[in-house]
Amino acid sequence: MSSVGHGRNRASRRAAILLDYVRRTEVGRDDRASYDVIYANKQGKLPKPLTSMTIGEIVDAQRVWSKIFILLLVGCASTASPDDPRLIWCDHNQPRRDATEATPRAELDRINAHNRLGTSWCGWKPWPELTS
Repeated sequence: MSSVGHGRNRASRRAAILLDYVRRTEVGRDDRASYDVIYANKQGKLPKPLTSMTIGEIVDAQRVWSKIFILLLVGCASTASPDDPRLIWCDHNQPRRDATEATPRAELDRINAHNRLGTSWCGWKPWPELTS
């Protein structure tokens, strides 16, 4: 065996030791199926087990994982698909009707921008008294 191949085998063994350590630490299991576990146990949302996916399929799936991870960080319990962040925004927001005569101009601008998004993305209706 060449020295290159020998070095690669040693590196592979070291990588396997590291992967086994991570698997036991993160998943808490030692069986082969534990390699298919992904963050937050969302592997059931994949079309097939992680270990049978191609690199391209994994990269595509990671786009969804990233969105799910962000939603989990902010405590999102939305039932909307992470593929459509607008629907998630709609699940977590409602029209703002809190402006008064004393509301500063900058806050009015924020309220109006918020309500414009809701009208565009969520189908909110304008103030009832303005439409009659």
